[in-house]
Amino acid sequence: MTKKIKTSLLNIIIGLIAWILIDSFSRYLFFDYITCTIITAIIFLLMGILRGGSQVTSLLLKVLFINISTIISIKIAPLPATLFLPIPIVAIIFTFIGLYVRSEWTSETKIKYAVFAIGSLGLVSILSFLFYPQHISNFYTHQFNKSADDFEFISFEGDTIKSMDIKGDVILLDFWDSSCGTCIAAMPSLEILYQKYKSHPNIIIFCVDVGWKPLEKEKEFVQKKGYNTPFLYDEKSRNEELLGFGGSGFLIVIDKKFNIRLQHIGYNRSEDFVGSISRHIEQYLSEP
Repeated sequence: MTKKIKTSLLNIIIGLIAWILIDSFSRYLFFDYITCTIITAIIFLLMGILRGGSQVTSLLLKVLFINISTIISIKIAPLPATLFLPIPIVAIIFTFIGLYVRSEWTSETKIKYAVFAIGSLGLVSILSFLFYPQHISNFYTHQFNKSADDFEFISFEGDTIKSMDIKGDVILLDFWDSSCGTCIAAMPSLEILYQKYKSHPNIIIFCVDVGWKPLEKEKEFVQKKGYNTPFLYDEKSRNEELLGFGGSGFLIVIDKKFNIRLQHIGYNRSEDFVGSISRHIEQYLSEP
């Protein structure tokens, strides 16, 4: 096997390992696109610098080999392209930057190119914080205007909560399950939202367990976490289906006329969750 082939295979393998780690981090562990974007930039910048010492292949071929996995993932990733695409693009750009910095690095220019590399990381961080949060919130949010069916849940304290008793208020129902990673990641933000509106006489917020697990198990889970948001239980998702939805990891907002106005699917720590949902709640509250 020639040195060129060995070097190319090594670049492919290293790029594959890096991309698997980043992809797993973003989708299964932390649910944070901004952090993932910045980590991607750092990892692929360093990878470019480390792999840039070899002169066996050209710079563009190195970028290609290191990012074969990245490029393939654009086609097969289960995440929507508008959310996912910035991350692989950052990987490709920062691989190029790392390789370029390494190729131009000398004792005389090291400060100049160190500033260039750090400045590039700073720029992508700023852009991520400026544009990603609202973009993610908008993507996850869907607006409706359809009448809601009556529902009836059991609270974790054993009380019956009926829609007829709370009609006329703005109602937020977050459907969750303790085996849903994004649901659990969203809980702290829902707690902030609840604390913000808990004293408001016309806003009601509930976290609704979809009933896939026994009530006692879910109560135990919530007690360990120490959340104050009121929790309800929907045995076998009966009421959720009445409302026209299915599954966990989403919330709906019902206006004062008992119309479903908003559905928010999924969650990411990078999004402007509290701000976005608050703006919709305030809008529905101000309507006659």
